[in-house]
Formats: sequence, C-alpha cells, structure tokens
Amino acid sequence: VIVDRVRENVMLNKDVSLSAHINRSVTQSMSRTIMSAVTTLVAILPLAIFASGDIQLFAVNMGFGILFGTFSSNLLAPAMLYWISKAQKKANVEKAVQKTE
Repeated sequence: VIVDRVRENVMLNKDVSLSAHINRSVTQSMSRTIMSAVTTLVAILPLAIFASGDIQLFAVNMGFGILFGTFSSNLLAPAMLYWISKAQKKANVEKAVQKTE
C-alpha cells in the first residue's frame, strides 16, 4: 500500500526527495490502515474470546496477522524502500564511475 502511494506521489511531483515522498505517503495512508486494522480486530475479538476450538485459534492467529501486517506496512516497508533505493543509487553511481575510468 505504501509503495503504491509513494509511486503515485513521485509521479505527481518529481522535484521532491524520496524521503519526503515516503513521509507524505505514510502520513496519507496511516490513518486508513490503522482504522481498517482496528475495525477488523473489533470484529475478531468476540471470536477470540467466546469461540472455542479451531475458530478461536483462527481468530487469535488472524489478530496477530493483522497486527504484524499493520506494523510491517506502516513501518518496515517504507524503511526498506528507502534503504533499497539508496543502495540502488549507490550501485548506479559506482557503475557510472567504472565506465568513465
């Protein structure tokens, strides 16, 4: 979700740095992501509390999946995108330097 939002923001304004695009993209989608996660957790909570057996296990696992998915979408994905793009830029600069030598 964040990476798509970054791509859209880059297309709209190419003069801004990548870190600014990532910050703006996270800000734009953070509230929607958290609200979706909370709403789904509210629906799953009664299943985790009152159900038994496989349904209860499913609800608990789904809850952890939603929490970790929200965390990774809002915190890990933007950091990884920034890190990978910096590594690619560095590799491209090194290739250009090698070609000129």
